[in-house]
Amino acid sequence: HDTIASLVDAYRQALETTIDHCIGMPPGALTPSDVPLAGLTQDQLDRLDGGQIEDLYPLTPMQHGMLFHSLYAPEAGLYVNQLANTLDGLDADRFRSAWDETVARHEILRTGFVWIDGQAMQAVYRQGPSPVRIDAERDWNESACENVALEERKLAFALDTAPLMRVRLLRLGANRYRMIWTSHHLLLDGWSTARLIGEVLQRYHGQPVEAPASRYRDHIAWLQTHDVTASESFWRERLHALDEPTRLASALPAPDAGTGHATCRTSLDADALVRLQRSAASQHLTLNTLLQAAWVIVLQRYTGRRAVAFGATVAGRPAALPGAEAMLGLFINTLPVIQAPSPDQAVADWLQALQAENLSLREHEHVPLYEIQRWAGQGGQALFDSILVFENYPVD
Repeated sequence: HDTIASLVDAYRQALETTIDHCIGMPPGALTPSDVPLAGLTQDQLDRLDGGQIEDLYPLTPMQHGMLFHSLYAPEAGLYVNQLANTLDGLDADRFRSAWDETVARHEILRTGFVWIDGQAMQAVYRQGPSPVRIDAERDWNESACENVALEERKLAFALDTAPLMRVRLLRLGANRYRMIWTSHHLLLDGWSTARLIGEVLQRYHGQPVEAPASRYRDHIAWLQTHDVTASESFWRERLHALDEPTRLASALPAPDAGTGHATCRTSLDADALVRLQRSAASQHLTLNTLLQAAWVIVLQRYTGRRAVAFGATVAGRPAALPGAEAMLGLFINTLPVIQAPSPDQAVADWLQALQAENLSLREHEHVPLYEIQRWAGQGGQALFDSILVFENYPVD
């Protein structure tokens, strides 16, 4: 009896102390238990405007890289994405409501990036201004719309505020608008972008939208339990085959003096695509495997090296995380693909081995690229200067 009475008394005292602490806290103030993924002290949290912040957690490795480059060269706009479409028969106010409801539903769309004692954190704000601006005072022509799009791309985002996106609706005529959606890549990858647009359109048309089973914070929590050292032996084994980084640029003629970039677009006609699809299907391969193999041959021919590497962007959505496919956020990662096919190897055998390698890589695709480069022992040098991105995600 005395033991139980003592336990009850200690429990009551602890409970009353907790209640007194909560009553004494300023409205909306955060405690470490409110934001467990952040790993911050009460002193650190007291420096933030806790009344406006709903959650705090670290960045993914890819977000860290994007944030670094965004701060290092803010004028470059490397990770500012823009999508522009002409929408006919649009109810602009209803469209804005659809965007606002979607932003309110997903924490990642209400996220900014803050620094606490030199450590970057994602801050989820409870609410924020609407990302949509309707310009309907006059009719805009095509040239004026292009100028607005350029201005939007040049206008820097304040990374510590939300939302890190802007939607401009420029009226072209009666119920006809040019939508210019500008967003920061820190928030979304291609897969998430397609899902976001689909959800906005569902809300616009009054269709039911299924509540997300998981949130982006669940992905961060999963990453915190994922031990990258368990993948070290996997990557060291593959890195052993690579004698030196693969530099395609060094194998090409030096460009004329000057700086800048260029875009070269090409496309396959329907017949060529069908032939590729049939060829892949006959060998039980994916189109991604065929394209990767072709790029390996190109790198071998130009560099004169048997072992070559290039970057491949992976979806990065953990199969072990429930609801990962439906989440919004930045999940992608870029990893090296290292291949050393020999001239006497049968093409079919090599293609099967390459596809098997891609499948085995999925178990180790959440390792930060900087860790892999450290394991390579190349003095911090990049292992490759080309990447191949095969975009293959559901679009509703």
